[in-house]
Amino acid sequence: LGQASGIMAVMNALGALVGVWMIGFMHFEPYLVYAGWLGLCCTITLIVVKETPAEPQGNAPIRCTQIFRVSCESLRQDHDFFWVWVSMLLYYMGISVQAFMQYYIRDIIGVSAEEAKARTALVSIIMLACCSVVAVPCGMLSDRVGRRPLVYLSCSLMAIVYLGWSLASHEWEILMWSAVFG
Repeated sequence: LGQASGIMAVMNALGALVGVWMIGFMHFEPYLVYAGWLGLCCTITLIVVKETPAEPQGNAPIRCTQIFRVSCESLRQDHDFFWVWVSMLLYYMGISVQAFMQYYIRDIIGVSAEEAKARTALVSIIMLACCSVVAVPCGMLSDRVGRRPLVYLSCSLMAIVYLGWSLASHEWEILMWSAVFG
């Protein structure tokens, strides 16, 4: 399972890497690139995947309160699920600062807004390339030692990277921490 997750992570990273390269360096319009790839992938999926229809489950509509209730019950009944939920909440709160990387590079490195876009793309490319290199070996390692130690290690490394980014004052430091993040 870990090896399969690693392979999926590599594919995700390579797809993002191509997208960042196209948008950051070839100056394609981001929404057109996204719409084009999405349309292509949906078309391939519709042609290739043969799915048998599910049996009807009745006509009762699903209400938002039912979905919320099921989620809350899962959080109360399964403590592991609760901690995964809390961890993911904190993780996504943490990575949301990456949206401001372009402004950080512009202000800290002191480059133009246009140059900051290209350097932000470079930061993303470095992260994704390094992720592509380590994803499968880390997935295989998680099969041997378990997922929990690697989750703790990766979250700790992410915290260190964010601290490193916040203390960086030169471009090479930002790029170095980006490689570690990957």
